[in-house]
Amino acid sequence: MKIASLTGRGEINLFDPKPESICIDDIVRALSRIPRFNGMLPQRWTVAEHCINLSYEMENVGLLRQPLNKAVWALQGLIHDWHEAYLGDITRPVIKLLGISQKLEKFKQRLDDAIRQRFWIPKPTAEQKKVLNELDNAKCEREIKDLRAFACFGGVGPVKIDLYRRYRKLVIEAFGESHVHELRISHEQGD
Repeated sequence: MKIASLTGRGEINLFDPKPESICIDDIVRALSRIPRFNGMLPQRWTVAEHCINLSYEMENVGLLRQPLNKAVWALQGLIHDWHEAYLGDITRPVIKLLGISQKLEKFKQRLDDAIRQRFWIPKPTAEQKKVLNELDNAKCEREIKDLRAFACFGGVGPVKIDLYRRYRKLVIEAFGESHVHELRISHEQGD
């Protein structure tokens, strides 16, 4: 099964995604459009915003545990849901209702592997994975509560955050300028 890319650069085979078919432009555009919780919040909150916020939390943990490697910790948080650019943000109740957890995990893993290979990001260590899962679960609960609370007080909207710029900053910090490749992004050219 293949899906077309947003940028028109080809198709992504969901059964066998190739690193060369992964495009940062597709990821940034899709995640900045996909709402969290199927949009069932009083205001818009995107997967991109969730990823960026989680990257800051992971960076803080990394700063305490491995100060020289904090950018790698932050990158693990930033890219943890990038597979959703291709699969969508399927809510946990729907996953449970349909009984697709194991199958979905296989597709996520394939896409995560292709994304990591494409952008030369290492797999998370066991410690990073554990912390990431704990923070992601806690963040899920906090986002629902916080965004509903904001609505009660007049609806303070989420801060607009640029996924691309955060990715670029962290890659340079973690691996150096030479690691950043194919990071031409359409919105920088007025798209």
